[in-house]
Formats: sequence, structure tokens, C-alpha cells
Amino acid sequence: MCKQSDEKSKLKRVSFRMPSKLLRDFDDKVKQRGYKDRSEALREATRKFIREPRKEVNA
Repeated sequence: MCKQSDEKSKLKRVSFRMPSKLLRDFDDKVKQRGYKDRSEALREATRKFIREPRKEVNA
């Protein structure tokens, strides 16, 4: 049994919108940091977002 294909079958597709400039900047960072693709970078960013406590913002 192939562990990688098992893991991939558990993935869910998500879709969202973002401004073009933000996407271009994100794609630049994906390349600079050596990620395989956007999905890999977004998974890592999401894990980090979940792990780190929310910073308080004073209005």
C-alpha cells in the first residue's frame, strides 16, 4: 500500500479569492522558499496559523 497516495486521498479541495497583487506576492514567496507548489505552502501556513496564538490588536 502506498502511504503517499493514502495521504493524498484524505486531502480536501478548497477555493477562495484574493487580490491579484497578493497572489503574485505569494507566488514569489513560494518560489523563493522552495515550496513544490502553492498547496504545499498554504498547508504549512495554515498549520502555523493554527499553532500560534492570536496576537491582540489594539483598535
